[in-house]
Amino acid sequence: EFALRMKEQGNVFYREKKYDDALCCWGSALGALPDRTSPLAITIRSNSIMAYLASDLYERVVKESTLLLEDDPRHAKSLARRGTAREKLASNRGSSASFQQR
Repeated sequence: EFALRMKEQGNVFYREKKYDDALCCWGSALGALPDRTSPLAITIRSNSIMAYLASDLYERVVKESTLLLEDDPRHAKSLARRGTAREKLASNRGSSASFQQR
């Protein structure tokens, strides 16, 4: 199946730290699936969130994790990744505020 092949190719790119390529593969895989809440789609979406986190795209992590949790409220990895991203965002805001104060 195309979606499964693209998921696996995305995994290879992720291991090589080629996050944009991984996201491209996973996006193609998701596009080929009729149901974004199927177990395979949930896995692909979770992998994408992991790549966003590795790329320091914290706002995207929060957004995508929240969407995934709406479809699968018990998805522990998304909950943890969203928490990590929120922590990083809060830390970054505090850091930039520190640099702005005189």
